[in-house]
Amino acid sequence: ASVYAGTTPEGLKFLEENAKREGVVTLNSGLQYRILKSGDPSGQTATRSDKVECHYRGTLMDGTEFDSSYKRGRPATFGVTQVI
Repeated sequence: ASVYAGTTPEGLKFLEENAKREGVVTLNSGLQYRILKSGDPSGQTATRSDKVECHYRGTLMDGTEFDSSYKRGRPATFGVTQVI
């Protein structure tokens, strides 16, 4: 089964266009991401049991924002295997 099974035509179009944006990486799972700012490559690397802090902004395909750590004024903390 395709990782895109059940995705609307609008969603498929978004993913296809988003994949063309500079710096966007698409994993085999279909997850797309773009690194906005990398850390020091000689620094520490998180392990599966670590928690990390990050800023994020969640939006719907029409641009409606449904969550934002930026608007709250502080990064969110997640386990490395959670959410992201």
